[in-house]
Amino acid sequence: MSQFEQGVVLGASILSLVWLATRILDYWLKARSRRAANKNFIRLLFAEIDFNAKDLLFFIESSRNLDALKQALLNDDNLVPHITDAHHDIIFKQNIDKLPAITDDLIAKIVLFYGLLDKISGQVAGLNMPSFKTVSPDGQFKAIQHIFVNAREAEDVGKQILKEFSQRYKSLQLHRQFRSHRSSVRY
Repeated sequence: MSQFEQGVVLGASILSLVWLATRILDYWLKARSRRAANKNFIRLLFAEIDFNAKDLLFFIESSRNLDALKQALLNDDNLVPHITDAHHDIIFKQNIDKLPAITDDLIAKIVLFYGLLDKISGQVAGLNMPSFKTVSPDGQFKAIQHIFVNAREAEDVGKQILKEFSQRYKSLQLHRQFRSHRSSVRY
């Protein structure tokens, strides 16, 4: 083989190696970027679930005694308990495509958690419907009880999720944030 041919082969070999090295580097950079995005998603989802779980706890702790509420419904046909629903689900809904970064059993719990939040929203909206006043006081009370049952379940599922996140993603050092409950509600 002539010196020229050897130069061509060497040049082609070097070019091929440079091309291969750039492909490997691109792959590595994209994988690193995906891992960073997944970690950020997990942090954000943890914070959103923490916020919602705390709101559920605050709702449960600061709500009227259910026996007193039942008596109030029996005494006042026009009473419609004021229950607000303001759960947060932006991180969950806008990043649904990133859920595969989480294990399947944890995904199932997360979907259950947000499903319960949506169910509570529908139940709270039902309290403000004109038809709520046409339901018997016992039926009204049962409807309100269902909200509390779902709130307790959602809060419990939320705590389970947060515990599992903390255990599975120890390197992220996920911790619940303290938020005091300053209820101005007086009974």
